[in-house]
Amino acid sequence: MLAGEQAGLALRRGEQLSPDGAAALSAVLARVVVAQLTGGPATALDRALCLTRPFEPPDGEWQLMLSGGVAECLEQDGAEEYLDLGPALAIGLLDELAAAGLASSLRPAKHRLRATVIGVSQFGTQVSGATVHVPEAAGLPVHDVPVVAPGWT
Repeated sequence: MLAGEQAGLALRRGEQLSPDGAAALSAVLARVVVAQLTGGPATALDRALCLTRPFEPPDGEWQLMLSGGVAECLEQDGAEEYLDLGPALAIGLLDELAAAGLASSLRPAKHRLRATVIGVSQFGTQVSGATVHVPEAAGLPVHDVPVVAPGWT
């Protein structure tokens, strides 16, 4: 709710966000992304949203590549409609990157996943051969295998 508050919105579960509300919320979220890219000071919202340690911008020139649902929206002409923040977030990111002088660093990804990170995680998983050993490949592929998370601490 912190992002909604900063956008001046009273978000309520189950209520549809207006286009203006989506733009306002996306602008706040885009500012968080660009602040991370530029090494800006961490805010309470940054700390609430980030799951990893802060990004350390490299010295010298660097390039930025996006891949996912928002990346798909960066090149859309608005003809396709999505039922999420993708298009508004793409616009917000482009605006914030331009304001930070990073728009020229943005490069299109050749291969993108047409889904958000959450959507991709629900429908696809990559497994590295370095971490998995299957003695008999004839038993593959395996479907609907239950997964149990160990209670390690």
